[in-house]
Amino acid sequence: MTTREKTLLTLMGVSLVFGISRVFLFRTPEADPSESLAFAQQAKELAREVANTAGKLRLKPEQDYVFAAAARPVSGKPFAAPNQRQNTAKPTQPDPLSGQLYSGYIAVGRQHFAIIGGLEYAVGDKIPGTGDIVRDITPDKVILYSPNRKILWELPYTGDAL
Repeated sequence: MTTREKTLLTLMGVSLVFGISRVFLFRTPEADPSESLAFAQQAKELAREVANTAGKLRLKPEQDYVFAAAARPVSGKPFAAPNQRQNTAKPTQPDPLSGQLYSGYIAVGRQHFAIIGGLEYAVGDKIPGTGDIVRDITPDKVILYSPNRKILWELPYTGDAL
């Protein structure tokens, strides 16, 4: 577990304990509206503190990619059945040169995504660590361009082989 995750879990635990103690232990029969307002203000301050702490932590390129992918808007109907043929590729081992594993294919409207190393990539995305750029995505393979090797190469679909 990273330091960032530990910090966030600690702050969430503290706020949870504080909230539970306020609700069950220090509850008075007659609720004072000003007390509720003060509690809401304390909660806002705590939320600001968590946001500031999270903003100061440095993320790895892989983590930046996950947050960027989560913020990307989804168009169309992501759960509609694609008009693609069923994937008949047999699971294989990861590519020996890159160590990457193509384990999933997602079609959202006209856009295609590949799950490589557990992260989602679209055409044009750069894979952190290798520097390879996604050129094309099909259910059977991903075409990648390696600027280091100056070649196009295929990463075959592996499915749930590993």
